[in-house]
Amino acid sequence: MISQYEVSMKRMRVVFILTVFVLGMMSSISTASANFSVYVSFNDAYYADLDGDTLQDDIRLDMTIEIYNYQYSTDVELYVGITLPSGTQYWFLVTFTVYKSTYGYSTGMLFNAYDTATESGWYDASAVGFANGESYSIMETITFDPPGGSGPGNPQAEAIFY
Repeated sequence: MISQYEVSMKRMRVVFILTVFVLGMMSSISTASANFSVYVSFNDAYYADLDGDTLQDDIRLDMTIEIYNYQYSTDVELYVGITLPSGTQYWFLVTFTVYKSTYGYSTGMLFNAYDTATESGWYDASAVGFANGESYSIMETITFDPPGGSGPGNPQAEAIFY
């Protein structure tokens, strides 16, 4: 026969296990939202002759970068990728530091990728940003269709903040 003491102990174990589980879930949710602080969005993506070589084989990405971080000095890593219709990918890293209170800080950025629009078809441009070494974020992607062509040089990039 099971004593009342044994029943109470079993109930206490179940309550303890459920409490640990719920607290663990709540701490992971608050940690996830606290670490996520850089949002990147695309305003436009198009091709042009940006390097003056008379070929419209360059890509311009117009982006907005928003930072939600409570620190005065924020180091940002922004990864920008371009995927050609063939699947070839070019990835670029833009790093910068904002020296001001960055909660709600927003800036525009023109990203020029020279000699990259070399195939006809649909292109994907992607961007993701991280602040102060955080480990995850959301990647933003835009799809656009520049004309095909071939450029005279290797792909290069330039970031212009405004």
